[in-house]
Amino acid sequence: MEDVNCVLSPNKKYLVGAIVCMTSVLKNADIKAKVRFFILHTELDKEDIKTINRLKKIRECEIHIINVKEYLGYFKNVDFLEHRNTLHNQILLINQNLLLMLYYLKNI
Repeated sequence: MEDVNCVLSPNKKYLVGAIVCMTSVLKNADIKAKVRFFILHTELDKEDIKTINRLKKIRECEIHIINVKEYLGYFKNVDFLEHRNTLHNQILLINQNLLLMLYYLKNI
């Protein structure tokens, strides 16, 4: 049995999709697995966060909701506009979020 760690980075438009994804993980992960979610965001409000935390009723899990606005300056020299709407841009954004997650985990 392996633990399940998921990093999601939804904005308001993709919140429902993120919740569907999280629900699926909670319902399908091995019952003995420890499930952890790391939600990186810049715009979710208190109601959105309350909705996400309701998923804990499905089964025991950890949900870490992290507003990354204060960390965005770390990437101010990366030219995301150069590759707008391309797969490369999506990869850069994923890498950005993973770096932020590593920074967060290192400091807890």
